[in-house]
Amino acid sequence: QPVSHKDVIDLVLDTMESTLPLALRDVRVGVAAKGQEMFGVAEFDGTGDYPWGFAAGFRNSYNKQVSAGVCFGAHVFVCSNLCFRGDGITVMRKHTTNIWEDLTDRFTAAAVGSFGEFLKVSRDLASFRGIQMDHDMAAAALGVMYNRGYIQSGEMIKALNYFKHAPHEEHRTMDLF
Repeated sequence: QPVSHKDVIDLVLDTMESTLPLALRDVRVGVAAKGQEMFGVAEFDGTGDYPWGFAAGFRNSYNKQVSAGVCFGAHVFVCSNLCFRGDGITVMRKHTTNIWEDLTDRFTAAAVGSFGEFLKVSRDLASFRGIQMDHDMAAAALGVMYNRGYIQSGEMIKALNYFKHAPHEEHRTMDLF
């Protein structure tokens, strides 16, 4: 049972607007396979103590090559080959009978759940501000993350180099954040 690309985009924007206290910043949409496949990202501004934004990635197809879906998080990845993932909840639904009812119900629950998790992580990140770190402390913390399997060795080296030489002014705070 096909679902129009416009309906998927409207579902994302309408649900986010009606259920979450966020302002839409940007929407980017692309099509592939001569319009048979659609993918996109909707970004929303952060609020208050959480200047980083929240995003919803989405996809759909008329040719049934991929299921309709949406992913959420502070960071989402959506590719023209219709691969996508977010650091929050991902919802996918095959184009079968009752797709629209299932997709709308699951999407709303996932949006609210993902945003709740986003706020929890955001509070944790905000609490890191002002906890001073020097290079040795950052290296030790990254070593613990590596030892516990949270990051890989290449990520550890990149993160330490980023801490030492952050290219963005807002990241040169020398604190845990």
